[in-house]
Amino acid sequence: MAVLVPKRSLRHGFLRSNGLYLSETGDPSLDSLTVEYNGFLTDRGAGVAAVRQPLEWLVRRRHDWDELLLSGLADGDLQAFSETARACGLRIHVRARKPCDYVDLGAVERSGGDFLAGLSKNTRYQIRRSLRLYAADGEPSFRLAETVEEAQDFLARLKDLHQAYWTRRGEAGAFANPFFERFHRTLIGERFGSGEIQVARIAAGSRVIGYLYNFLHRGHLYAYQSGFAYHEDPKLKPGLVSHYLAIRHYLEQGAATYDFMAGDSQHKRSLGTGAMELTWLSLQRNLAKYRVEDALRAMKRRVLDGRGGEG
Repeated sequence: MAVLVPKRSLRHGFLRSNGLYLSETGDPSLDSLTVEYNGFLTDRGAGVAAVRQPLEWLVRRRHDWDELLLSGLADGDLQAFSETARACGLRIHVRARKPCDYVDLGAVERSGGDFLAGLSKNTRYQIRRSLRLYAADGEPSFRLAETVEEAQDFLARLKDLHQAYWTRRGEAGAFANPFFERFHRTLIGERFGSGEIQVARIAAGSRVIGYLYNFLHRGHLYAYQSGFAYHEDPKLKPGLVSHYLAIRHYLEQGAATYDFMAGDSQHKRSLGTGAMELTWLSLQRNLAKYRVEDALRAMKRRVLDGRGGEG
């Protein structure tokens, strides 16, 4: 099963693409939700065959598209789509690759349950120092919202911290798009009672350290969005402390994985015990316009590489 959305787009001012978007709309303002671990919904263990049949059908029976856009593919789905695309004569264009750090909580538990001991000496020092400094206001704690109303309140406070951080950096921030907030407020309202949504407040006494908005599915925790109370004192590390306390909580709860999801940041690299990669892919019919686009991309890379070597 798959949700495929048709969308015509214009790239570079001349290239028209009739796209099919998997689990997306093709509208950036809506797709800011960011799909990850994308793919066809199939029986577990079905492998490449589960991708081959529907993709072959799309290629042979549907002629109203010339580009299939797949976002956030993990290794297994990436391999299945790539192998099938080659067999179907489709061109493969990698639009982006993004690192995805995670903590294997099961491995931590099997090694004795001391997550902090497995981190680098520098990371351990920064976490312990931050915890000690925050403790001047009260013992740092991790607390999950217990009601829909409290979860909505935590999200509002997360938004304020998140937006303050990104606007200081000259960026818009995820909540600058009104649809983003409306979607998640509706999601919390409809699904909080299922236990899938976890919104947490991390604080030292009455002093807020940060808020985390996560998803929990079959023992896997996905760290989706955050807002941290940054301070002028660089010794305070609200991101490290918030995620550390969250990881400790989910380790105690017997969760399997704490997944930071796609995107590169220092605290993800510092806390992760493993890393993988998610891929944004386009499968294209073998048309001249896409060959021209590839040639232009290659030319641009050569020009940029040449500039990088000057001086």
